[in-house]
Amino acid sequence: MPDPAGATLAQASAAGTAPDGRDRGLLFELQRDGRTLHLYGTLHAGRSAWATMGPKVRAALTGSDLLAVELDSSDPAVIAEFVRALPRLAEPPPALNQRLLATATRHCGDARALAATPPLLRMLGVAVLLTRFEGLDPALGSESRLLALARELKRPVVALEQPAMQAQALAPERASDYEPMLVELLQEMDDGSARQRLRRLVTAWEQGDLADLADYPRWCECLNSERARAWNVRLNDERNRLLASRIEALHSAGQRVFAAVGVLHFTGPEALQTLLERRGFVVRQVPLR
Repeated sequence: MPDPAGATLAQASAAGTAPDGRDRGLLFELQRDGRTLHLYGTLHAGRSAWATMGPKVRAALTGSDLLAVELDSSDPAVIAEFVRALPRLAEPPPALNQRLLATATRHCGDARALAATPPLLRMLGVAVLLTRFEGLDPALGSESRLLALARELKRPVVALEQPAMQAQALAPERASDYEPMLVELLQEMDDGSARQRLRRLVTAWEQGDLADLADYPRWCECLNSERARAWNVRLNDERNRLLASRIEALHSAGQRVFAAVGVLHFTGPEALQTLLERRGFVVRQVPLR
């Protein structure tokens, strides 16, 4: 199976930008039933300097029995199932679609390839292009690096979600919401606010700044409408309840679990670590700097 993270890493090393091996992100240590559970907040895109996990994160995974991730993004069958499960939304008006493709071109994307994808995937795809302007590469996201490390350590990988479940969560609650959501995204990409938000999120993640991440709903300025707030609840809060149940079940089965999920799942009133604390876990954030 192709290893895009490994290929990108090899290219980076050849260019003299080899990984620095430092710890980054959010790492939590949870205690219950005489066993340790680790939670790690991931970033879905990364830089070549981050391509090797730091010593504390590596030690936490080494001491665990398995790696639990949202989905195994290294499995082409999982990705194909996710794409098939995306709701089939109506095409946006021609003028809006042309604006989306023009935005993709300005952000160094392949507009022709994007045009061939379903409408929802088209919107998600153009949003991912923002990462390139911050020097990020989806192939070097935390999940890719952890999956590579799990293979090296011969640790099994468990998916916390089903592809169809995540596909449904990413979709607007109502099909009619798609067009205004797309308009908002393109406006934020045009005026630079989306890039500014991403930059602050990346900085907070890299520094393990839980306080700033917890304040995301205020400073992101992206939850100003009822539609946006409802989508955020579906994307984070509702999924967090399911993720917490799945992680607790793995722990209760006697496994030493290392669970890795997107860093925004650690924010808000239904933050993942908060839900697990309510279930009797003693939670401690591990300082990584």
